[in-house]
Parts: sequence; structure tokens; C-alpha cells
Amino acid sequence: MDSKILEYIVAIAKEQSVSKAADQFYLSHPALSRHLRKIEQEYGTALFSRDSDGMHLTKAGIIFINDAQNILRIRNQLEEDLASIRHQQRKMIRIILDKPYYNLFIRHILPQFEKDFPDYFLEISMDNAHQIQAALLAGQADIGIFDTISPQNYQLESFTFRTQNDRIIFPADYSSSTGIQGLRQCLSEGMFFAAHPADSSYRTIIEQQLTAHHIYPAKILEGTVQGCLNQVSAGNTCCIVPESTLPVQNQLLFQVGEIFFCHYSVIAYPKGYKLNVAVQALMKLVILEYA
Repeated sequence: MDSKILEYIVAIAKEQSVSKAADQFYLSHPALSRHLRKIEQEYGTALFSRDSDGMHLTKAGIIFINDAQNILRIRNQLEEDLASIRHQQRKMIRIILDKPYYNLFIRHILPQFEKDFPDYFLEISMDNAHQIQAALLAGQADIGIFDTISPQNYQLESFTFRTQNDRIIFPADYSSSTGIQGLRQCLSEGMFFAAHPADSSYRTIIEQQLTAHHIYPAKILEGTVQGCLNQVSAGNTCCIVPESTLPVQNQLLFQVGEIFFCHYSVIAYPKGYKLNVAVQALMKLVILEYA
């Protein structure tokens, strides 16, 4: 007997109504009534008696329901045990993501990969670029996705899937130099600097580039790229953001300055790591999604 039928009968007993039980399974009243009649005909006895108060189990019905519930419990336990075994048998890929990549990876890449490769399990964690590279070198991760200004790491294999120019952004009414000298002057005069949160890789990259040019912002506002742009458009704030994040219509919001530096989005993995079919497919999904 189909275990689904047992669920139907148990639901009728619980609700004391065919209609209410049918609603749980998106069945029509007649369809569920036919399932019940077929079972009663098969066993040659009524499972329910009917009166104005609803449907009530007969003696045969009580025996049937008790046994049905036991069967369903055994089935559920069996499914859990088999699922646990399947999970243990799944091959694992350990992947570490730079924070800006995490949400998109979880929403789009992970579901597609799990659909295409059900025998694989992705162990996903998040960190900054420095810690990601350290984990890869220590054999604590298989794949890392992060931003860097140095795409070639001779201790790791890496593939650049996106290159971005990072531009200096000034308020719309700013009228002086839009290059490094202008940025230095603005900050020395007390202008705020809007930047990513301190624990992000992009913030680290920006700070490294600022230090290389002997620029040390005294007043820092933290936020997302959009938050930084909003701060600049409000005035008395400048920032550095990837060129690709700038809205098409920005002339009235802020002034786009010169390129300050270039950064790279890379996929990296330890030298000698085997790029099997599943890993190659994962990398292709990343490239298609982020490039």
C-alpha cells in the first residue's frame, strides 16, 4: 500500500472530516472519499462511523490507525537514516568567499550547483583575502574567491574572472583636481572619507593604496558601495569605488574622478589541487555570475 494513503487516513482520523483532511493535501473531497472507500473495501470493514459530530474511528479503524502511524514512523526514520548515509557519502568541496561575494553565491550559485551535482556538498565560509589565501596554503580550503591587487600568487593557482578600475568620487560641486592630489587635499582639509567596513578585503586594499600614496583619512564613514555614494552625493565626503558600481546617470549626484588603482576578482586554489568535473563546473558558475 502507498504510504501516502496511510497519511490520508491518519489525517481524516485527526480532523474527523474528509473535507478538512483533503484541504491539507490539496485534494478534492470526492477524491479523498474514493481513497477511503477503496481501503475499506480492500479490508472488508468500515474504518469510520459518521454522525452529526463528524467521523469517528471504529474498532477496526483504531487498529488500522495505530498500525498506520507505526508504519509512517518507521518510514520517516528510514528516510532520515538513508539521508544521513547519503550526506556522509557526498564529496565535499571547501570554499571560502570574500564577504562581497557571499550573498550572491548563496542565492544563485549554490542552488544551481546542488541541482547539477547532488553528490557533492559545499562547505562554505567567509573571510578576508589575506585569511583566504592563508587557508588555501594551509590546506584548510579547496577554493577561494576574493578581491586582490596582486592576481598572481606563485604559491597558489589563480584565475582572474573580473578586472575593475577603482575611481575617486567627489561631491558634485567639487571644482579642483579630481586625481590623487585632489583627494589628498580634500582629506587634509577635513573632508570625510566613505569606505567599506574595516573587516572587508576591499577596505584593506583601499587602505594599502592610500598608505602607498601617504594619504591617511582622519574621518571615516563606513558603509556599502551604495552607502558611500549616497554620502558623497550628500556633500563633504569623498570615496573610492569600483567603476562598475557607478550608476549611468551620475552627473548631478557626484563627480567621477580619475582611476586610483585597479583590483582583480580571482578564484584561487592550492597548487596540485585536482580540478574534477564538479569543481570546474563550480568555477564556471562563479565566472558567469560575477564576471
